[in-house]
Amino acid sequence: MNTKLLRQKILDLAIRGKLVPQDPNDEPASVLLERIRAEKERLIKEKKIKPDKKNSSAKLHYENFFEVPDSWTWVELGEIGDWQSGATPSRSNKDYFNGDILWLKTGDLNDNYIYEIPEKISKKALIETSLKVNPPGSVLMAMYGATIGKVGIINTASYN
Repeated sequence: MNTKLLRQKILDLAIRGKLVPQDPNDEPASVLLERIRAEKERLIKEKKIKPDKKNSSAKLHYENFFEVPDSWTWVELGEIGDWQSGATPSRSNKDYFNGDILWLKTGDLNDNYIYEIPEKISKKALIETSLKVNPPGSVLMAMYGATIGKVGIINTASYN
């Protein structure tokens, strides 16, 4: 079986909950989602995060194509995390680079935990551009270009 077919098969099994045994004693996803919603409401009340721009109750498209275990729940990604796109500081501004803030490029995504980030930007780049600092534990995903679909979990602090 070629690599592409193998990846598709593994993804199909994972989506349907058949990649690993399902434990009926596991907490249902609906309970976890309710805790996430309550935490988001608390953070919104404390003005630490903004409310979602849209609140869609429409049936999710993929529910029509995939059968998942009863303990699973379909959600939109925005219901369980914050989503944003990244940015690249202008390479022509040399003041934006060689600072003390770690800066991850999509090429650094390794489909695993990220322990080392080779490039650094300056505080000036962070202040003057639309760059964001992602805390350890953040899951990053390449959304464009040659690295689309690559992911990584930050396992290091952004500041040295």
